[in-house]
Amino acid sequence: MSTSKYLMWLIFVLLVCACLSESRILKSSMAEKRSLLESMAALKQQLAIETMKSKSTAMPQRLSPGGPDPQHHK
Repeated sequence: MSTSKYLMWLIFVLLVCACLSESRILKSSMAEKRSLLESMAALKQQLAIETMKSKSTAMPQRLSPGGPDPQHHK
């Protein structure tokens, strides 16, 4: 009996929380979907540009030392 009472209180509290959260249903429209598709296309284009930039600057800007560092392995 106490388990069912606990379960009823839990359900009641969850329902009250859901009512107090003032959530609303999101309306999906075709304009929003188009906007999303346009955003995805722009992101793909920007990714392609950044990939091309990174491939063109593949040479490192710093020089590594000529040999092993004796202080590193002590």
